Amino acid sequence: MSVSPSKVRPVADLVRKKPYNEAVAILEAMPQKGARLILKVLQSAGANAMNVKRDLDEDKLVVSELQVSDG
Repeated sequence: MSVSPSKVRPVADLVRKKPYNEAVAILEAMPQKGARLILKVLQSAGANAMNVKRDLDEDKLVVSELQVSDG
């Protein structure tokens, strides 16, 4: 699925620096294709973080960095 970075960046700006659960809720409510792509990446990152550190609570996760680049 291909989407231009200029269309995805505004979506990324909405969830950057937000708590994980809030960011997921925002992305699930958005109709843009870019929101679905970011949601998929965010859910994967959250699952990876919780897999690496088993005692990590999902409520403590924060979207600290989210980059959208060309290519």
